[in-house]
Formats: sequence, C-alpha cells, structure tokens
Amino acid sequence: MRNKLNISKPESNSSKPLLQLKSKLNLENSDDSSIPEGLVRCEICNRNFLEDRIAKHQLICEKTKVKKRRTYDAAKKRVQGTEAENYVMKPMSKACTPKPVPLPKPSNWRAKHADFIKTIRIAKQIQSYVDKGGKLSDLPPPPPSENPDYIQCPHCSRRFNEAAANRHIPICKNMQHNKPKPKPSITSKSSKSGNAKSSSKSFSKRR
Repeated sequence: MRNKLNISKPESNSSKPLLQLKSKLNLENSDDSSIPEGLVRCEICNRNFLEDRIAKHQLICEKTKVKKRRTYDAAKKRVQGTEAENYVMKPMSKACTPKPVPLPKPSNWRAKHADFIKTIRIAKQIQSYVDKGGKLSDLPPPPPSENPDYIQCPHCSRRFNEAAANRHIPICKNMQHNKPKPKPSITSKSSKSGNAKSSSKSFSKRR
C-alpha cells in the first residue's frame, strides 16, 4: 500500500496582502514607543500632537469623522467645463419642490347668468319707456347688481374683487369714520345740562 502523504495546500496569493495589512495595523496600534517625547497620539486618527493642541484637535477630528462625505458624481466631473454641462440633469433640491396647485374656485355661473338676464330685462323696460315718449330722469335708478365673486368690506359694506379687497380692508379698518364714536362722559352731560339751565334763566330775565 502506498503511504498517503499529507500535502498542505499553498496559501492563495490574494490573502497575503490582507494578512500583511492586518499585521501592520496591529504593530502600529501596539507600538507606543514610536510616539516622540512630548507628543500625544490622537485616539481617532492616530496622529501625534503637542499636549496643548490635542484637546482642540480631537474636537475637530470627531466632527470630521461623524460628518458624511459627499457622494462623488463622476458624470458631473467629466462634463464640467464642456458644452455638455448644460444638458446634464441636476438633482432637485428641497427648495425646488413644486408648489401645490390651488384648487379651482367654485363657478357662480348660475348667479351671473341670472344677473345678466335681469340687466337685459331692465334695459328693455327702459328702452320701451323712452320709445313711448318718457324721460330717463323720471325713472328710478336701477337696482345695483351684486357680483358673487366680489368680497364685501366688513367696515363700509362696499364690495371689491379679491385683489382690491385685500388692499382696501386693512386701510378701511383704521379709517376714522369707521371707528365707533366714544360715549359722552358724566361730566360732559352735567356741563351740557348746566349750560342749558343758565341759558333758560337768562332768556326768562330778558322777558
């Protein structure tokens, strides 16, 4: 019988660089004698700094470690400075999000149609009255037509379109004639009554 030989498989070449890198890192982490005298090693980046600088450095080093790196856009770098730069799709930012489309206002075509017919009837009545020899000055003024799209001012009760109402209402609110009149005080009432009594006495003496 032939003796079986224990032949070990050779290590693959691809695993050698990884083993060398691991051993190198272990040596660097374990070897504290490589730190020069008077310097302190940063626990984050393993670089050496003076004792009075290490605290400030570690604060900055922690922030840079936590901060995410930007994704490298190879297509953008390739076309940068060329004519094709204007045709590359740019990513949409949060500020460029499309605005919500406002809902259409309800149509008041029925009210507008009724008001239109009413105006035509009044015009026909006026025309027939004039044809019979009547005068326009004898007729009463036609009733005002109310546009359903207009907004009524709560202070002066006039009606405006939306843009004009937004301008008018804040101004009309502060107008003097729209403010409530102050109630007369007790002293003013007593002074008025006293003046009335004195005037009546003087009138009776004259008589």
